[in-house]
Amino acid sequence: MGGLKRRKYARMLIYLFGFTCFFQAQILKVQIGGIEVAFNRILILLLLGDFLLSVLKSKKISVTRGYYYKFVLVWIAWQGVNFFQGSTRNFSGWIKLTWLILIYLTCAFSFKKYLDDKEKFIKLLVCFQLGILIQLIIGFFEHMTGIYYWTGYKETFTTVAYYINKKFPCAMQNNPNDFAVLMFIGVFLSTALIKIYKNKFMKLLSAFIIIGGVYLILISDSRSTLLGLVFGCVYIVYFLLKSLKSLSKSMTVLIILILITGIGFVYLRGDIFIELFKGRLQFNFSSGGSEKTRILLLIDSFKAFLESCGIGIGWHGTAWHNYVAEILAESGIVIFVCYIGYWVSLFKGMNITRKYGCDREERIISLVFSGMMGGMLFAFIGPASILNIEWVGVIFGAIMLFISITNSRIKCNGKIYVQNEYKFAAKYN
Repeated sequence: MGGLKRRKYARMLIYLFGFTCFFQAQILKVQIGGIEVAFNRILILLLLGDFLLSVLKSKKISVTRGYYYKFVLVWIAWQGVNFFQGSTRNFSGWIKLTWLILIYLTCAFSFKKYLDDKEKFIKLLVCFQLGILIQLIIGFFEHMTGIYYWTGYKETFTTVAYYINKKFPCAMQNNPNDFAVLMFIGVFLSTALIKIYKNKFMKLLSAFIIIGGVYLILISDSRSTLLGLVFGCVYIVYFLLKSLKSLSKSMTVLIILILITGIGFVYLRGDIFIELFKGRLQFNFSSGGSEKTRILLLIDSFKAFLESCGIGIGWHGTAWHNYVAEILAESGIVIFVCYIGYWVSLFKGMNITRKYGCDREERIISLVFSGMMGGMLFAFIGPASILNIEWVGVIFGAIMLFISITNSRIKCNGKIYVQNEYKFAAKYN
């Protein structure tokens, strides 16, 4: 009975963490010894403690099946190696990067341990959605009023004329780019859930997040996130059309989509949308411009990588403004290659479920999430630092959980087979 209660309480912690993981210390915080600590960080520490206790009791980590689980263990071990190089330069930076990796580690193993079926997984997605909904509402409030209560950068938004005029949404994120990436996640998450919900209110809520999220991405001026959104949507539409059995059905649906789009542009002033997109896709490489700054930071990240002899600097002293370059500079070539393999493994696992999933819900989630992962390749260029969007590790943890649940049950020729990972599906691919 004690074990059942422990699992119940652990699930409650996970769901609460799923809801609050997007919040910063500006709102939910706890005073500990005169230090303000974000509530969600206390939750992740409790889950980390439970994970470490389980390891000490069993004297081994039992949940290591799958490349992605092994990768997070390698990453935290590699960060230990980088301690000797980074500690003399910026110890607080090393702690921040280690904390980020611990989030990946804890979510990967805690989610799999306590959320062991699809129903519990969907509850976690609902918690994510409600947390993103609060961020979206705050973003709308900021854009409409120009009043910023929650962001740590409110002085910039209320004193610089450019930001005062634009009224960029930020909510509890560090900047508009980070906020746009969160809305990107919310759009795809709600697209999956709107097809799963039976309750009409929750369907309407999902539709509100989709429409509101797209709008806030547009006004946030995050071009990489906008490009990622377009790529992900095209990916999903392509496979939806491909799933239709006949060419005539595919062409019919495509023609209907084109007609709806055309009518929308005629009656909803499509020229406004054209100008909106055109304005977002202009680039300026002049001195002091965002593009030139990012290129210079990209060059600096390669210099830092080379100076570390490929090991990685590990102390996180700079916001590199490029997710991939940041991993290369901070953690070195080994983790960079492994991280690519990690992403590919997750993407492949999602596509296996899309093809061989046992039910409609599994196939919907896998299609939408694989589209989201494809869009991430572009969207993740926007944020200033991977430390700003530490909740990405939580999203990846949920994706790992979904793959571990669905890829162990593969459907082929009307029969359901229980297999390890996706080895069975690979035979029929």
